[in-house]
Amino acid sequence: MSVITSESYVEKIYSDAVATSGKRQGTLSRRSFLRLVLLCKLLRRRGIRIERTPRWSYTFSKRLLDLVVSSLLLLLLSPVLLLIALLIRLSSRGPALFVQRRAGRHGIPFNMYKFRSMSYTARRYDYSPKTSTDPRITRLGRFLRQTSLDELPQLLNVFLGEMSLVGPRPEMPFIVHRYNRCQRQRLQVIPGITGLWQLSPDRAFPIHENVHHDLFYIRHRTLSIDLAILIHTLIFAMRGGV
Repeated sequence: MSVITSESYVEKIYSDAVATSGKRQGTLSRRSFLRLVLLCKLLRRRGIRIERTPRWSYTFSKRLLDLVVSSLLLLLLSPVLLLIALLIRLSSRGPALFVQRRAGRHGIPFNMYKFRSMSYTARRYDYSPKTSTDPRITRLGRFLRQTSLDELPQLLNVFLGEMSLVGPRPEMPFIVHRYNRCQRQRLQVIPGITGLWQLSPDRAFPIHENVHHDLFYIRHRTLSIDLAILIHTLIFAMRGGV
């Protein structure tokens, strides 16, 4: 089984940072992402040692954080959620929510919720749009995707325990069925809304082709690292980078 060590992962990210200047649209710069990775490594060294099976305290704390944050956000953002749903219904034909089967922990499928950003006639299990100019994306959907507001309904998945705030992104079952042995390690943990891959410059490429981000997180996950990723995600979103 392929194992991603801290040293090999950081070395790969560092070499990418040196080789590439600037940043792709919708991602942290490689140097900024490198700083986040090194911060995670530092927190991991100073924190409680977590093996492949985390201590019960981490599992409990992570679930408690997910439950509290998702509950508060669903309550506080309910007017925004209702407004977005209304605008979607008024601007294009079809339901406000887009429901799609995704593979959760251990590959168990669940229904993932998003605000619909594509036309109602778009095929449900086609590959995700690569650019904002994809003809399947509606005018309102383009704004929702650029601001990541289309992801807000996944807070319900977090509340139900099907997803976490931080973790590997869930993929569609037909993609998971083609996973190799290394890629299947992503299924060891509950999938999340945000994570290292979402903040990395590799976000423009398929998730399963950049599994090293998720394996690094799985091997080193702690509550401190989860909080670091959440804070970076919040700052990045406030800058309009998501």
